[in-house]
Amino acid sequence: MSQKYRADIDGLRAVAVLPVIAFHAGFPGFSGGFVGVDVFFVISGYLITGILAGDLAAGRYSIARFYERRARRILPALFVMMAVSAVVAHLLMMPPAFKDFSASVFSVALFLSNMLFISEVDYFAPSADAVPLLHTWSLAVEEQFYILFPLILWGLWRLGRARSLAWGVAAITLASLVFSEWAWRHYPAESFYFLPSRAWELGAGALCALIPARPGRALREGLGLAGLAAIVVAVVTLDRSVPFPSLWALLPVGGSVALILSEGSLAARLLSWRPIVAIGLVSYSAYLWHNPVFVFARAAGDHEPGTLMMLGLSGLSLVLAWLSWRFVEQPFRTGGARKALLPRRWQVFAASLAGIAVFVLFGLWGWTTEGRAALWLRHASETERRTYALFAPARELIRHLDDGDCRFNERVVGPDTPARLARCRAEYGPGLAIVGDSHAINLADALIMAEAAPFLYGMTQGNCRPDTPRDECGFDRFATLVEETPDLFSEVVFEVAGQRLIEGPGGRRTESLFRYYAPDAAIPEDDITLLTDVIAANEAYAAQLAEHVPVVWLSPRIELHIPDSWIMERGCDYAFALRPGQHAIFERLTTVIETMTADVPNLRVVDQPAALDLTMPEDFLTCERLLWRDGDHLGRAGLEWLGGRLTPVLVADPGQQ
Repeated sequence: MSQKYRADIDGLRAVAVLPVIAFHAGFPGFSGGFVGVDVFFVISGYLITGILAGDLAAGRYSIARFYERRARRILPALFVMMAVSAVVAHLLMMPPAFKDFSASVFSVALFLSNMLFISEVDYFAPSADAVPLLHTWSLAVEEQFYILFPLILWGLWRLGRARSLAWGVAAITLASLVFSEWAWRHYPAESFYFLPSRAWELGAGALCALIPARPGRALREGLGLAGLAAIVVAVVTLDRSVPFPSLWALLPVGGSVALILSEGSLAARLLSWRPIVAIGLVSYSAYLWHNPVFVFARAAGDHEPGTLMMLGLSGLSLVLAWLSWRFVEQPFRTGGARKALLPRRWQVFAASLAGIAVFVLFGLWGWTTEGRAALWLRHASETERRTYALFAPARELIRHLDDGDCRFNERVVGPDTPARLARCRAEYGPGLAIVGDSHAINLADALIMAEAAPFLYGMTQGNCRPDTPRDECGFDRFATLVEETPDLFSEVVFEVAGQRLIEGPGGRRTESLFRYYAPDAAIPEDDITLLTDVIAANEAYAAQLAEHVPVVWLSPRIELHIPDSWIMERGCDYAFALRPGQHAIFERLTTVIETMTADVPNLRVVDQPAALDLTMPEDFLTCERLLWRDGDHLGRAGLEWLGGRLTPVLVADPGQQ
């Protein structure tokens, strides 16, 4: 279990970092360069486990010493990169982007950036090229592993020493692999960033350290060449469309394991070549610096850097990596002939906590000041000021309006709702009901604002549809209400978000689907799959209601999903447009819904995209108003627009109040 220095492992680090740099640079032939992170995970699992298992066997196991070594290794270079990035971000970024950057600084400091990016950034989307600290997700995964794994190893050692270590880690590794294969099918974004679906890659490296294996020379030679080939094949052939991590990750992970086990082979000697080892030695800093360099270069220019520029930026990343390794990493780790900086353990921990606190406070400052907007506005142009001024009124949260009489919108049918509805029925006659998810919230509130009818009731809740088995969604209670009192409503309008009914590359759904495509990039028709089983579940509910009351299924409205940062960079007078192919997605949805419901009595489909006749950019923003609160929900101006467009379509005679 003891470890000695192996130059080929440093060479393997170079094999890990160079494809990642090439992938982020967009160089042809490196479509699968992202697998370099998986190679890093295997190396990390191998080295860390070797250290911990050796300490356990020697009786010198110390959690404090382990964390001190990790802090010396990781934090100084990370803090320097973050500090420089913060200065450059302040100089280059407009408030929306700086606010997002601040959130990432906060999460990186706490080693939670992978959790932030799960909901914010699709790693493979073009928009990821504008996120300076996106690459830190893998550091967060490793740090979370470092927090848990030493405790797990200690517990396994107490159970049965070396044998328990190997069997326990093997069981965890296998469980994580099975989970990973399941997770990408159901939660692709979460799976990519999530420790439980990545732990098997670290576990594979750990097993290399725990299981004493010394293959014969011939086998080592074969393992080495096969390992190199597997990593090369993964780098060259995999791409953004492949679900990952999945069994496909066995290529880089298995290749890394094979190379670790091939000590002394021809492949190991190749990896021990001095130029490769030199890159491996600075690989951590190279990984830290390359993404901010690329992102800020793109932000500073007017167009995407060309191949020669990206080659230069890649070279700059390696130069910065050497400087960081020489003047930041090494002094804190060894200090050369001198004592290491911060020689005492308490000093390392105190400095680490102080650095974390500084970046946490910076992140909070950037977030709470809306991306230091007041400071930025002092030097902004007139167009920038006008554009930024549109966001605040658009962000006003308008949800579940209630006029105190018979126009009201609520999340579920409450205990007092039936009596109130009965009173409204007696006073105004049958009302109009709106049922559905967050898009239906917008619809009901828009019709209430427009005073489209004197008796208007909404039962709407975000992220709730008949296909979501959530007890708190209340669809069954509404169906019972309609069944027991079918004369309450003249019609029920049913609406659910289109992004919930479709799927894109790699199983992407909801917002992550649209984040995958840049706001000016085409959405190929073949990329999009309509989820007919989900549509059918909603159709079944609408048909259930239609047995008792006329139902209108309002087909999904077109969702724009244009980021604030994109708006600010172009200004309010820019001719914003839908992505090519975006309109066609919602036309397809309408057609499928119409086909599925064609034979359902008492149910009709209203083509919402046709009824709204969305015209860009006027129905998105002008220099006087921004209609959309976020990518697919409306602000006050948008609700007024929606109500004006749909009242004549959904209400027979809106003039009769």
